[in-house]
Amino acid sequence: MSKAQRVRWIFLIAALAMTLSAIVFPVESPDQAEVVASVNPMRPPSPFTERSIERDFAAPSQEALPEIDPFGPRGWQAPPPTQPIVIATSSTPVEQPGPAPAPPLPFKFMGRMQDSGEEVVYLSQGDQMHVVRTGTLIGSSYKVTTIHPHHLEFEYLPTGEKQTLSLPAAEN
Repeated sequence: MSKAQRVRWIFLIAALAMTLSAIVFPVESPDQAEVVASVNPMRPPSPFTERSIERDFAAPSQEALPEIDPFGPRGWQAPPPTQPIVIATSSTPVEQPGPAPAPPLPFKFMGRMQDSGEEVVYLSQGDQMHVVRTGTLIGSSYKVTTIHPHHLEFEYLPTGEKQTLSLPAAEN
């Protein structure tokens, strides 16, 4: 073995011996802690004493510990209230709302024509075209009841409500 290898082995054995001695004898005396603190200005002196450490790590009483389930459900929402929710009821009956009102008419006037003395009106609904006369059913919701020169009257079949669609003035 060369001299360099022997020096390395001696250094490694010395480091191993110091590590083992630090493991076997880890307790510092209070004097040594003050010496270390005075040698290392970056490390402030410890405010803890042996009594405070013993008090902090002493077994706490069972009264002070809350019941915590480490495997219980976790979530971001707040837990539900622990008090029961009371709903007040009134003795007066609540009126049920009537049927929903008819939606606005989905039709647009496109034109009109006289066919054998009967007025025919052309309506558009989206991309569909309807040719209507008096009494014509449009889908299952609307029925044309009357055709006047200035407006059309519809009946919304689910509720029976009457609706009108204004027409432009007729040209003569």
